[in-house]
Amino acid sequence: MGKKIIPPHDPQRLNVILNEKQRQIGIDMDGLARQVYERRQKEVHASRARQEEDEEWCITWQRIDSMYEEHEENARKRRYEYGRALKDQCMQKKACTEEKGAAVGIEKGFFDQFGTSHR
Repeated sequence: MGKKIIPPHDPQRLNVILNEKQRQIGIDMDGLARQVYERRQKEVHASRARQEEDEEWCITWQRIDSMYEEHEENARKRRYEYGRALKDQCMQKKACTEEKGAAVGIEKGFFDQFGTSHR
């Protein structure tokens, strides 16, 4: 079995482990407690990060949804205006055609002014 490397950033723990008079046989409860605490802190931090990311996505999707609804409303208005303009054009064309038909047609008594035919 190889030696375990103890990081030097914890001088108290390093001193206890390397000093034979202070060394205890058994489990390093302080080290385990610290590891458990650090792991729980990481989990809490990761949970908060996920929650913040979810909130950001929620806001993003709400914006996208409102933009889509606005786009659909504008498209509906454009379709209505287009239909209304098309209907107006058809009505104008119909009125214009009726006016032309009345003006183009041969009016009653038009040929009476010429008298008889020369054939």
